[in-house]
Amino acid sequence: MRVRAILALAVASLWLVVVAPASSASAAAAYPPIPCPTLSVSTTTPLAGTSITVSGSNFTPNASVRLELHTQVDVLANVTTSNNGSFSVNVRLPAGVTGDHDIVAIGGTETGATGCPASETIVIHDVGGASTSAPGGNGGGTAFTGIDILALIAVAAVLLAAGVLLNRRGNSAKRAASRY
Repeated sequence: MRVRAILALAVASLWLVVVAPASSASAAAAYPPIPCPTLSVSTTTPLAGTSITVSGSNFTPNASVRLELHTQVDVLANVTTSNNGSFSVNVRLPAGVTGDHDIVAIGGTETGATGCPASETIVIHDVGGASTSAPGGNGGGTAFTGIDILALIAVAAVLLAAGVLLNRRGNSAKRAASRY
């Protein structure tokens, strides 16, 4: 009985140490990781029709990037990144457009940098200063830097439960056989 439980625990531990990291290695990103492009703006609460500065970094060097205002798609500028993949440009926001909008960079990213779109959220106020929502910014997301530990713990729990069930079935089969 104890031997089976120890064996099941050893198999589950071995699986977590050897098999699980090897299977997640195919999902791992290349090293060194390709950084996500980022955007920043001079203000996240501009007035409609005014100019703001949009800056970008971690783009492909000497690449063409189109800056768009989303929710209502307006092309703000077309820029070419510098030799180090950055840019800074003044753009004029459309008059009469207010509320929450995203400034999005289209193009200029390496193929390995997918899954991290470059955008910045702004709240455009009308000339009177009124707005429909609170200001806020979005500097991109956090980077994925490892494996999903919760999934590994869930798999380990399932394997341990299977080991316990197999152990109990073996014990009940032994007891049934000893009765005859």
